[in-house]
Amino acid sequence: MKRSIRWRLLIPLAGLYALGWLLTAVYAYYQASHEVDQLFDQQLVLLGNTLYSLVRHEILEDEQPLLPVDNLPAIAEPRQDIVFQIALGALVINSSEELSQEVDAPPGLARIVANGKTWRVYSVSDDRHGFRVHVLEPVHIRKQLRTGITSTLVTPLLLVIPGLLLLSWLIIGDALRPLRRVSQLVESRSPEDLAPLDDRRVPREIHTLVGAINHLLARLQDALARERRVTADAAHELRTPLAALKIQAEVARRARDDDERENALQQIHNGVDRTAHLIEQLLTLARLEPESKETLETHEMTLCPLISACVAALYDEALAKNIDLGVQHCDCRQAPIRANATAIEILLRNLVGNALRYTPRGGRIDIRTRVDEHTVILEIADNGPGIPAAQRQRVFDRFYRASEHRMTQGSGLGLSIVARIAELHGARIRLSETSPHGGLTLTLRFPRADR
Repeated sequence: MKRSIRWRLLIPLAGLYALGWLLTAVYAYYQASHEVDQLFDQQLVLLGNTLYSLVRHEILEDEQPLLPVDNLPAIAEPRQDIVFQIALGALVINSSEELSQEVDAPPGLARIVANGKTWRVYSVSDDRHGFRVHVLEPVHIRKQLRTGITSTLVTPLLLVIPGLLLLSWLIIGDALRPLRRVSQLVESRSPEDLAPLDDRRVPREIHTLVGAINHLLARLQDALARERRVTADAAHELRTPLAALKIQAEVARRARDDDERENALQQIHNGVDRTAHLIEQLLTLARLEPESKETLETHEMTLCPLISACVAALYDEALAKNIDLGVQHCDCRQAPIRANATAIEILLRNLVGNALRYTPRGGRIDIRTRVDEHTVILEIADNGPGIPAAQRQRVFDRFYRASEHRMTQGSGLGLSIVARIAELHGARIRLSETSPHGGLTLTLRFPRADR
């Protein structure tokens, strides 16, 4: 099950809150321990020094003991949890009930074990007379106080964490509201509505997402427009040949003799060929339309092998019209281009096929390549009727045919396909006269891949 963005944010926040609480508890315990130890040690030192001064004055005067040890009055304990022991030499003068053994501790603050307990002890002594005073406090008292202080500090924080998580849940939900609004807008859209989403009130963090969606919608709109255009063009262009096929079929059905029927059937055969060619060109154009320079799969290659293969494939057609078709010069073997081989084959087949279609019997078609500093140049020249200069830009439009070529069989899509393939490869096209006596030369400049 996929987790929502809210849970993806809330779970790490819960972990951060728990970690923050734990670090706070550790810090509070450390600080409480330091303050408690410092305060209690100061109290032990104060009590020990005070007791030492009072008892030393009573026991020693003029450096001689005044009172027998047995008659020394009992000294009230300053606190129930603090005990003491007073010794003179090897003799314990007075001691709290909790201490049944002699305390052995160095002067100053120390930690000892006596009577099965751990104590914090402060000792002060008179080395000249062997007089010692020990003030002791059980260590567990300090531990209890540390724990109590720490608990008092961090328990409220622990109780606040659920409230913080609830507040975080609400804040995250509010922050994600624009994203839900965008998803609802997209979900409520009809398939025909490809207008861009309104990004004026969109937070900066999801502005990029909305921009990507709008870019996708624009591409879909272009793709649908191209599809509708191709479909409309196909419907328009197929209507005429299909109507002609229907008429010829009716003529064949009503033929009065075999010659008339054979002629009608031949017309049907030719019409099917023209329609098949038109459909093939339409499908080729439809495949090329969605492509872009970024998505077209390309490799480094040279034009010469593809040109030779195209000439070999169309040689029989050229021979049938007695057209001299050949590669006059191929100077690009060491100058690769970056291209899609299938697309270049389609381009060459359309260019050479067009030249064969419009070049008269006994004509000539020359294919040449050359290389300059930045481009590989392909030229296809024929001695056909050519194209008037005023119409040379329009011949790349779909289904447009120059007035001189309308009696020749064709679909009007060949040069549109060539222009699209050239655009995908970053190539430039130019049409010019082959010679002052007529003909047409098409020049294509491909960027070199090694530059």
